[in-house]
Amino acid sequence: MNGAAVYSEMSDAKSGRFFVGAPDGVFSWSVSKKELGVTWKAVPNAVSYTVICRQTSSGSAKYITTSELTCTVKGLTLGKKYKVSVIANSIFGQSAEGSAYSITLKPKTPTASALKSGKAVKVKWQKQSGVTGYYIYRADSKKGKYKLIKNVKRSKATSYKDNSASSKRTYYYKVKSYVKRGKTVYKSNASPVAVYKKR
Repeated sequence: MNGAAVYSEMSDAKSGRFFVGAPDGVFSWSVSKKELGVTWKAVPNAVSYTVICRQTSSGSAKYITTSELTCTVKGLTLGKKYKVSVIANSIFGQSAEGSAYSITLKPKTPTASALKSGKAVKVKWQKQSGVTGYYIYRADSKKGKYKLIKNVKRSKATSYKDNSASSKRTYYYKVKSYVKRGKTVYKSNASPVAVYKKR
């Protein structure tokens, strides 16, 4: 495969019609700093799917064939932009290539929680391998402005005690993991909001 349209013996090459539909609902997310997860909707009569992950700048591509509706594309480059699409395979041949989903590979998005720690608040998250550290943000309302309150420069860290917070107030936190390479910093998307409710 080189990115050109693929016509099966059961398709009409002149009209470009196919007898199995192209997959839609393609979605991709960062699994790690080298991997993307991909999912899509099922296509009637499909027996397998071929996932195509193209690097936008170079045009190089990775191909994965699977019978599942999700897969992981490995060996990618942090900070690079990719376009991910899927082809359905059936006993009649292949579908057209579905609409592509564009994504820039980032570190994995953390999950976070906030709980009372003495008179302060502790923010917790799951450790991620291969990252440089974590940025901690805080706001006074869920949709308010989140201010960076701490750069935790330890990849194995899983919590931060916010001593500037009072356990008698409500706070909203977000966490981002990051990878630093030279002067370039690659940040993950922000975690879902972790709410600490006053006690």
